[in-house]
Formats: sequence, C-alpha cells, structure tokens
Amino acid sequence: MNYVFDVDGTLTPSSKEIDKEFEEFFLDFTTNNNVTIVGGSTYDMIKEQLGESICNGVDSVFIHLLAFFPAVSQKTRLLLL
Repeated sequence: MNYVFDVDGTLTPSSKEIDKEFEEFFLDFTTNNNVTIVGGSTYDMIKEQLGESICNGVDSVFIHLLAFFPAVSQKTRLLLL
C-alpha cells in the first residue's frame, strides 16, 4: 500500500519535532508500507522535525515549490500541488 503524509499538522505539530512515542510507531509503519513525506519547508527542516531515521526510512521526501514561493496565490497553489 502507498501512503503520503504531510509533515506540519499531520506528523508533527507545525514547525515542531515529532513526538517520540509516535516516532517509534511511524518508523515501524514505514518498514511495512510505501511512504512518501510531503513538506513545505527545506529538507533540512523536515529532517530536523522527523529525524534522520524516518527521512532515511521512507521511500521519498517531496518538497513542494510553495516553500520557496510564499506569495503565490491560493488558486495557483492548488495548481502547483
């Protein structure tokens, strides 16, 4: 099964580190499933929030362009994603 998760507000509170108990559960989940992480910040920030183990354990990490173009309108954002 394939799964896609957003970082802020889904796997972590916005701009915070992942809960340690949830981190253990999620690491186990990534070993049994195809997981992609989607974030709106830099890879380094995502790695800081989720930890190196999760970033290395998922199938891919997708950084969407809005992290680098915050002034894009909401309508355009939907098209980019």
